[in-house]
Order: sequence, then C-alpha cells, then structure tokens
Amino acid sequence: GAREAAAQARLRVARAELEALERRMTAEVTTAYAAARSADRLVALADTALLHLSRGLRILERRQEAGDASGYEVRRLRLEVTRAEGTAAESRARRDAATAALTALVGLPPDVRPTLTDDLRAAPLPTVDQSLADLVSRHDSASVVAAVEAEAAEAEARLARRNRIPVPSIGIGFKEERAGTADRLTGYIAQVSLPLPVWGGRGAVARAEEAVAARGTARIEDAIRAGWRDALAMLADATAMTSRLAGLSAWVRDDGVSARTAADAAFAEGEMSLLAWLDAQAAFFDAAREEAMLQAGLIARAAALARVSGLPLVTR
Repeated sequence: GAREAAAQARLRVARAELEALERRMTAEVTTAYAAARSADRLVALADTALLHLSRGLRILERRQEAGDASGYEVRRLRLEVTRAEGTAAESRARRDAATAALTALVGLPPDVRPTLTDDLRAAPLPTVDQSLADLVSRHDSASVVAAVEAEAAEAEARLARRNRIPVPSIGIGFKEERAGTADRLTGYIAQVSLPLPVWGGRGAVARAEEAVAARGTARIEDAIRAGWRDALAMLADATAMTSRLAGLSAWVRDDGVSARTAADAAFAEGEMSLLAWLDAQAAFFDAAREEAMLQAGLIARAAALARVSGLPLVTR
C-alpha cells in the first residue's frame, strides 16, 4: 500500500546516502594516498638536493684551501646547505602528516605506517559531451540523493492524499445492563462512524506534502546543474594539469637530468661559477618538486571527477 511505498522510498534514500558516502570515502582515500606518495617524493628530492649541495661545499672548501675560492663563496654555499637542511626537515614533517592522514582514513593503528609502493596514475580524461553529462546526472551523489529524496516525498504525498479521504467505520457488539438485583437488559448494538473532512486538517497536510514533492523536483534539477558545473571545473583543472605535467615530466627525465649532470661536472672542474651552479641546481629541483605536486593534484582531480561520473579515472 501507500504506507509501504513511502517506507520503501525512505529506505532507498538511506541506501543512496550510504553509497554516496562510500564514493566520497574512496575519493578521499585516493587523494590522501596520492598526497602521501607525493610527500615521499618530496622528501627524496630534498635529501638529494642536500646531498648535491653538501658535495659542492666540500669541493668549494678544497678549492678555498688551494686559494681558488673566496671565503664569501664558501659562506654563501654553507647558507644554501643550511636552508636545504631546513627544507628536508620540513618535507619529512609534511610526509609524516600526510601519512598520518592516510592512516586515519584507512583505519590503521596510529603507530602503523602504510607501505606506499604503488604509483597511482590518471587515466585518459573524458571529453565534454552529452554522455558525460548523463553520467554525472546518474552518479553525482547530490543528484542521486536528491532524486530518491523526491521519490520519497512523492510517496509520502500519495500517502497523505489517501489519508485525506474520510473512511467510514461500522462496529457491532453485545451489551448487558443491570437495574437493581433482578432487572437485566441484554442485546446487540451497532454503530456507524463517518468522519467529516471539514473538521480535520488532512487537506492542508496533503497540500503541504505536494509542495514538498514539488520542491524535491526542483532540487533534482538544481543538483544536476551544480554537479555538471563542478564536473566541468574538475575536468578543466585536470586537463590543464595533464598538459603541464607532460612537458614538465619530459624535461625532468631527460633535459633536466642532463643539464644538472653537466653543471655538476663543470662546477667540479672549476669551469662554472657558484651562482651559475646554484641556479642549475634550483632549476632542476624546483621543476622536480613541481612535477611531484602536480601528479598528486592530478590524481586528486581525477578521483573527484570519478566520484561524480562513475568513470574509472585512477589506475595503478
């Protein structure tokens, strides 16, 4: 009946909210894993940068002993080594924080550190077309919950309209009365009850439920528009990051490594000045750090877009 339909509709609302929570948790865990993996890379880069600067300081100190380097250059490079030590310490602190956040999300004990062995990758991004819009309208949590909420409101409105109809009732029973000690009256009685709607507020209740159902329909449309707007923003960010990451990764892996190696050799041979060598080191490690952060950002955008579209946009 109408009551069972309303109850089933509310059950679907609860299930939709649970599924939305599961999708959100999946996206959050994916983002946290990517952030922790990126923090690991940043620690490795900071340690490598510190190692290169320390090696350069030893070269410069030997050169100073031989009279080929000034005290200013040595002091300047010592300052850069000190700054690099601070950067490495900050990177380890950020890695610990990112790892702790991931540990809390996956439910591990606080003293257990998860092993970050797999690199997450963003799958090819979808194109902006009607099929993507349809996917977002079917998978976006807010849109799905709004739709089942509207169904529940409509079921409750139907129940309220049914309850508005007066239902007559008929009753029959046996009655016995005594008057004094001897007289006794017995017999059957019947009653008819006819509730009049003019004396009740059921009409107003039904109209209120109908208004709630209409509001639910409007909320569906608003949730679909908001979900599509968010999906377009996520897709635009992810597309820009993908383009930037492609060029940056190619430079870091090829030209960047070659340029840094050549700069190290030239500085060790005394053919490159300290400032030029420091610029070469900064160019490489700044680009490598940006690459690591872009990778984490791209995974976060892809996970968010996967949550609202249902597409498998994050792979190992």
